[in-house]
Amino acid sequence: MLLSSMSNVHLVTIAVGNLGGYEKRVDSEDIAIHVNELAPGKFTWRKYPEHIDIQVVNQALQDARRKRNGALVVGTGAKGWMLSKAGMEWFKHIKITDGSRTGNSLGLRRDSLLASQELELRRLVNTRAYKLYFSGQIEGITRSDFFDFVKINEYFSLKARQRRYDFVESTISKDKELQALWQFFRVRFLQEFE
Repeated sequence: MLLSSMSNVHLVTIAVGNLGGYEKRVDSEDIAIHVNELAPGKFTWRKYPEHIDIQVVNQALQDARRKRNGALVVGTGAKGWMLSKAGMEWFKHIKITDGSRTGNSLGLRRDSLLASQELELRRLVNTRAYKLYFSGQIEGITRSDFFDFVKINEYFSLKARQRRYDFVESTISKDKELQALWQFFRVRFLQEFE
């Protein structure tokens, strides 16, 4: 897909992903600067094209959050934006071009998400929960093991937990063993998902 033909929703989603929005909140103004680099002039004022129109960027972010547009991002203008689980999957698989080069040469920084998820995979298979589960000692898996697996604690808010769960689910999407362990967690520690 040509970058110049992408919708505003997809452009801001790429900007959120490029700026690390799969693991931390990204400010609307940082997104505005980056999306203007990706699509110069598309998010600027008509009369004063040297100025980025933050309202257009914020509207695109609001639209990217809507279910009808794929619910690609989560967040608010006040607290910042992150990729949703669906947004992480879309970001990992989007193919863009400028007609002569691949998407990565255009600044699609998918590598940082993929590298983070590769590190996360290595960490997950070295957790105590993983080792106990696959050695058949599931009765020994504790709530603390679950917390260590997901990298949360009892003080995480439900929203913060959900962001971690989304990252883990996106990370393990192609690993059948880890998906089986995740399903075990969802049943055994159901109260942690509510």
